[in-house]
Amino acid sequence: MKNSLSFLLMNVVLLICTTPSSADSYYSSQGLGIPSYYISAQAVGMGGAGIGVRQYLALNELNPGACDLKGFSSVAVGFQGEYVTHFIGDHSQSSISANAAGFRFAVPIAKQRFALLVALKPKVNSELSMEFEKFSDQFQATRTLNSKGGLNTASIGGNFAITKKLAVGLMMDFNFGAYRETWVTDFDDDTYLSSSDEITSHLWGKGLQLGLFAQPASFLS
Repeated sequence: MKNSLSFLLMNVVLLICTTPSSADSYYSSQGLGIPSYYISAQAVGMGGAGIGVRQYLALNELNPGACDLKGFSSVAVGFQGEYVTHFIGDHSQSSISANAAGFRFAVPIAKQRFALLVALKPKVNSELSMEFEKFSDQFQATRTLNSKGGLNTASIGGNFAITKKLAVGLMMDFNFGAYRETWVTDFDDDTYLSSSDEITSHLWGKGLQLGLFAQPASFLS
């Protein structure tokens, strides 16, 4: 009976995980960049898995419901670096990026039932550089675009443990950031005047995070 129950639960998880869903995110669809879903240092080592993992004194950055303080205050500071090499035929291109992964502070309020959560983390980082040419009978112009910026999130909320194996979390997000674009137009003919424009866009908004942690069996959460 126990083996049958385990097999049934595993099939339910596989069914949920393989359900088709829309790819990408709202931020990338608006040209703001791809969000960095940092969960924890252990999750990075496991290829990003861990949204449903709760560890003692290890704060889950993505799921406010997965918090296990056991009566102790906790501070988490993260830093993440990445080195990527792309190969296209005989050519290769490497890129290096490093950034703070966030700060989170948790304080137990009512023993092991309720905890106050405060967080500050980068949500989206974007950097773009491109160049294109325009031809006409009178001139040839080269336009370059360099863009850089990002969004950050300051959050405050709480975690409530309904039972030892069931908890919920809610965070209020305050998003803020800026993007700077530099457009340069160069003409090959001195008759035309080259130009440069700088555009800075400031963005802000609010959001909610709702997290759930459930552990129906010892091997599944």
